[in-house]
Amino acid sequence: RRLESPEVKMAEAEGNVLKLSKHVKFFQLCLNAIPQDHEKLDSTRVTLAFFALSGLDLLGHLHKAYRNEEEREQLIDWVYSSQVLPDKDRPESNLKQCGFRGSSSNGEKFNPSDPSKAVGCWYDSSHIAATYASLCMLLILGDDLSRVNRKAVLAGVSAHQLEDGSFSAQMAPSESDLRFSYCACAICYILDDWSSINTTTLTDFILRTRVRQCVVIGACSRSSTPTAWS
Repeated sequence: RRLESPEVKMAEAEGNVLKLSKHVKFFQLCLNAIPQDHEKLDSTRVTLAFFALSGLDLLGHLHKAYRNEEEREQLIDWVYSSQVLPDKDRPESNLKQCGFRGSSSNGEKFNPSDPSKAVGCWYDSSHIAATYASLCMLLILGDDLSRVNRKAVLAGVSAHQLEDGSFSAQMAPSESDLRFSYCACAICYILDDWSSINTTTLTDFILRTRVRQCVVIGACSRSSTPTAWS
């Protein structure tokens, strides 16, 4: 529930809840420039933008993410510019790398998802968390996902699934845990297509992980481990 009721505003004025106005200003700042302390996270800029944008939406101040309709469209174009598209001449050559990259610093020149300008290269690959964050941002901004190459995105998600049913963060050797399994499921849900992943092995992986957490912490229903939220 968005935090915009009169009761919440009154409690804020009395200092009894989080400082709503300061959180709004912080999220606005993060959408315009990465704070100096967070510059090392530039390669995950899309995810940072998602946290800021969804934060404003949750607080009932999404309108402060942009000043007018033109800026909203520019934000949407910026998100689409992170989409890794199939190569225009050899679409199958990089299909497994498709999805959304974590930052514009990782890929090609600015291209708000024009297939005719897509050029695949070996180092330009999607990140499954960035793909999830990008789709969520587009929905928050009211986009219809018409420029999302669904086939390519789902091919990229499929390529991230490992033999044990879990998902890796990206095509290059990387960590794999329930965070990325959650992202994969959310992507399939948003695009309304589960055909690209093996849900049976994924379910088995989740259940195996749950058992291991129960042994370690002695409680299955409510775990405080970082991956349990998935």
